[in-house]
Amino acid sequence: MPLPAVARLIRDPLAEALTQTRPAPSSANPNDATSTNSSTNMQSERPPQTYGYYNTFHSHALPTADSSPPSYSCAISAATTARLNAIAQAEADAASEPLPSYTCSVEIEGLVGLKTELVTPFQVSADRQWHDVYAVLCGTQLNIHRIKTPSFLSKSRTPLPGRLLKSYTLQHAEIGLASDFKKTELIPRSPFAHLVPPAARQKVYESDPHLFEPVREFVMRLRLETEQLLLCCPTQAGLLTWLDRLCAAVDISPPLDDRSEPRIRSLPRRTRRQRQLDAARIPADLENLASLAAGRRILAEQERIIRTLYPHLAASSPGPEPPASS
Repeated sequence: MPLPAVARLIRDPLAEALTQTRPAPSSANPNDATSTNSSTNMQSERPPQTYGYYNTFHSHALPTADSSPPSYSCAISAATTARLNAIAQAEADAASEPLPSYTCSVEIEGLVGLKTELVTPFQVSADRQWHDVYAVLCGTQLNIHRIKTPSFLSKSRTPLPGRLLKSYTLQHAEIGLASDFKKTELIPRSPFAHLVPPAARQKVYESDPHLFEPVREFVMRLRLETEQLLLCCPTQAGLLTWLDRLCAAVDISPPLDDRSEPRIRSLPRRTRRQRQLDAARIPADLENLASLAAGRRILAEQERIIRTLYPHLAASSPGPEPPASS
């Protein structure tokens, strides 16, 4: 079977090297010398060697056996040594350089009410009571701590985070207002509050809120990992602040490749204000529409549209009837 054209063009490098280095046999016959010269001329007239489509090991790139080893003077010269020393010194300085301090721009902490609704998507929580905790949001991590009350001798009476109860990641989290949550009633905490009539408890709560359980009104719902929680803030402003920070943390939690660009509206959206103003100018009495200024404008606009879009209808339409003579 004949070889392909590419295979025929590829020569054995080792055989070529042996052929080139092998001395020509000496012969006293002049005919042999003439044939040798003619073969040499034929070889010189041959086209240059053609290699295949892959990288072959070329014999002409190999050094001969009697060649001297390369010189290493460039490797041990003063310029090369100085350059290598400078690179090594730069790497050592970079390794010993102190890293910049870490700062987090998405953080908030404070006292909140916590209620666990679902432990898993298929299991309701056994403890569905409200608990006051200290929540700390740092970046994409939400930590729930116990409330650490300052000691009696402490100058600051501000509560601090205590023992860590649980930590959540905000990756793939869902956050929103708990619109179905109803405001809790005033529940007395002390025996003295039970003596207050229900009609007067609101005024007592405004003056002495520690006599009652905290009222849960500003609530948001969170779905973190496998749990579903309710988070209650003391004020509406605090609720909006927590929502803003939590949404920012959710936006930066996915990897850079999975994040979506925000859709910025460069053009104003259509509003209903102009339509409402136009509707307010037109009264409900449509029988007198032709006698009003707004009605005349609408009729003129409708006539212009019909004449532009349907000229044949405007041409075939009869003219106005003359008034009947009395």
